[in-house]
Amino acid sequence: MAVSPRHLSRLFREALHITPAKFIEQVRFDTARSLLDGGMSVTDSAFISGFGSLEAQRRAFVSQLGVSPRVYQRRVPCSLLAEASRPLFPPCSSRDMAVRG
Repeated sequence: MAVSPRHLSRLFREALHITPAKFIEQVRFDTARSLLDGGMSVTDSAFISGFGSLEAQRRAFVSQLGVSPRVYQRRVPCSLLAEASRPLFPPCSSRDMAVRG
């Protein structure tokens, strides 16, 4: 692109109104959230989405949502997620899908 890293960062911020680092964190957060919504474990979602550690993922979730990834995942009803039919991610287990009365 024939520009310095610093100038590229300025152009990025000017175009998207966010720093490159914050953009990458947001992409990782969105990916991890989608993986958790699909029923993936917290550990797997952290590393597949590109977080360097579970703590980095936890910090991102607390910053964005005010809760840890595990608390977030427990708040999302698995039966609703199954209806969304996300073929790229493992489905919820039948035990999670059972109607509780």
